[in-house]
Amino acid sequence: MSPKSKEQFDQIRQASRAVIMQAALELFADKGFHGTSIALIAKRANVSKGLLYNYFSGKDELLSAIVAEALEGMERDYAVILQKDSSAYEKLRDIALASARMVKTQLPYWKLLTTLAFKPDIMDKLKPIMVEKELEFLRLGVALFKEMGYEEAEQEAYLFGATLDGIFLHYMNFPEGYPLDEMMAFFLSKYER
Repeated sequence: MSPKSKEQFDQIRQASRAVIMQAALELFADKGFHGTSIALIAKRANVSKGLLYNYFSGKDELLSAIVAEALEGMERDYAVILQKDSSAYEKLRDIALASARMVKTQLPYWKLLTTLAFKPDIMDKLKPIMVEKELEFLRLGVALFKEMGYEEAEQEAYLFGATLDGIFLHYMNFPEGYPLDEMMAFFLSKYER
């Protein structure tokens, strides 16, 4: 058997890191941050605690990595939408629909983030990651609403975000029965001009 190349080691390392992060995400979403131990995460990921600590210094770093990765994914998706030659409404609609798809396909992450929003001790640790991203998303919303001709664009952006949060929260609480797609279409039709 030939020795592994640096690229092969990097691939193995990235795959192990991803497995650990997914295990932590599922456990944090199911048992809560404080209810999840490093030993439990290692067991779920099928790795030793020592190997886990080789990738992450602890639960705080793991949680930060999970949140950062999700936010980076959102940014990439939004950047693609913003590059399109489309109207401000179409960009706003597509961003909202992309967000809804993320909630549907990454439900454990969104449940976790929603739960953490009510845990100030944990959210304080995530502030460096979250605050700047939230401001970027708000600025984006304000710019789109201004382009659409809204005089109170900042308030409209806050209202738009809060309404999306409410729709997503209802879906997270009752994913089998909540008509997410229909509610998104109904909500977005209010902004179509």
